[in-house]
Amino acid sequence: MPMKSYLLVHPSLEHIAQQELQEQAHISSTIHPQVIEFDSPPQTLLSLATHLQTPRRILLALGQFNKADDINFLSLPLNLKDIFTNELTFKIEVENLPGIDNRLALSKAAATKFYQALAPTSLNPQINLKHPDILIIIYANQDHFFVGIDLTGLELNTRSYRVFPHQSSFKGDLAYYFLRQSTFSPEKKTLLGFAKDGSIAIEAALFSSHTPPHNPSTFSCTKFPLMQSLPLSFTSPTSHPSPPSPPSIKNSIYVFDETTQNTTAIRKNALIAKVNSVLTIAKHPLDEVDLKYDPASFDIALFQVTSKDEEKINDLYYSVDYILKPRGILFIIGRPTWDFPLSQKFNLIEQQDITKGSSTHRYWKLQKK
Repeated sequence: MPMKSYLLVHPSLEHIAQQELQEQAHISSTIHPQVIEFDSPPQTLLSLATHLQTPRRILLALGQFNKADDINFLSLPLNLKDIFTNELTFKIEVENLPGIDNRLALSKAAATKFYQALAPTSLNPQINLKHPDILIIIYANQDHFFVGIDLTGLELNTRSYRVFPHQSSFKGDLAYYFLRQSTFSPEKKTLLGFAKDGSIAIEAALFSSHTPPHNPSTFSCTKFPLMQSLPLSFTSPTSHPSPPSPPSIKNSIYVFDETTQNTTAIRKNALIAKVNSVLTIAKHPLDEVDLKYDPASFDIALFQVTSKDEEKINDLYYSVDYILKPRGILFIIGRPTWDFPLSQKFNLIEQQDITKGSSTHRYWKLQKK
């Protein structure tokens, strides 16, 4: 039986998340600010949690409310005995509500109401604020309060493969967002330059090879009575033809950086993510791009340009013009204060800012003339 669920995503990532749901399992959904609402069988939910690259959390819906005072647990779309036992502990966590005192007060009030809802049942799970088995999330966006049980118990955008992170790189969800905005797809030959710790390249490899970015054995839902009673599969829910084997896509994703430290980090992170066989990783300077790769051989070139790299923009244009196919895409990620110079060899087709936390990034999508 389908269960109502919510994907929680960072602002600006809603449409990519909706696209992922459609691609992975042909699921229709409704977009709210930072929340994607959809229905899915529980078997499919675990596969989605294992494979989706955009969400921050996946919640089993308990309801949405106009005001904090309206939140209650009296009329629920699921049976609490499918989730809780007296041996499992829980915590109610409030997100995206300004003020820590406000969040703590709402969490306490919600816990009282939750126990009131449990009174007619035999359930009496205990609260554990440090290491709960189950997280109940109250997420406040600009329209409603969305309440749900976290399927995984962890923030999915923080990838376990980023053991060797770069300070200028991105978490998995934002790296994946930039990748998809560049028009990347597995059949397009792509060059990823100034790759830092390889986050964008690894997200590309995960997407192309259908390798799951998450380990379901760590998910809190494996403790739910409902999930333990189902024949669950951790394979991709996609109904598309079988994904290509790594050797068949080995020569489609090329990644380079100019430093040994970054290149080593890319190799190690890719190995942890189990996609090292999918990527062609190299260390070389920007001015050797035209020597390392064939002319007009790439569909997409994606570069993250930090302030120290901005002076290399003319060399970047020259190199990319050489290796890109006609009408190929050049995708550049930089800072919004950069006085970005547009080359006459390219047409600007899109420019967009995205803010995550205290950081704002701008991307420019250009097409070779």
